[in-house]
Amino acid sequence: LVEQNKLVTDLLGTSGIDVTVNSGITFDNLLKAKMAVNTNTGYDADAIIINPTDLQTLLLTKDGSGGSVGQYLMGGPAYAPYGNGAYGQYLPIWGMKVVTSSAIAQGTAIVGAFKACASIITKAGEGFRVEVANQNEDDFVKNLMTIRAEERLALAVRRPAGFKKLTKASA
Repeated sequence: LVEQNKLVTDLLGTSGIDVTVNSGITFDNLLKAKMAVNTNTGYDADAIIINPTDLQTLLLTKDGSGGSVGQYLMGGPAYAPYGNGAYGQYLPIWGMKVVTSSAIAQGTAIVGAFKACASIITKAGEGFRVEVANQNEDDFVKNLMTIRAEERLALAVRRPAGFKKLTKASA
């Protein structure tokens, strides 16, 4: 969770990412952001990072008058949309993988071509490191083991134009 928060914060702080202020996180606005990424870079947006509360709003959207009647657009509690197949948690939206994160504020989402435009860099030669010892204070006597795990990461946004930040206009 700490790692996820750091990566999302770093992405949001990257200069050059296009920001659109609009009516909120809607299906229409997410598609417009996906198309803008493609227009700006030629790459297809492959994922959305969204606050869980905003995703809940999308998941509860129904067809019909005012969205309050009918069937859930993204599938109900047991089935895919309109009973076509089994329930799938976080079905793709406009073909993009959905990632929820509390590190992104409610009313904000990031649409991006993550695979093509950014990378996670690990410390050269180490990546993820795990060390185990039984020689810490009285670990040997008490038959205990001390385990330390660490990983060093950095986010490299190679093409900021491959990301679009959507944020809701304040009232």
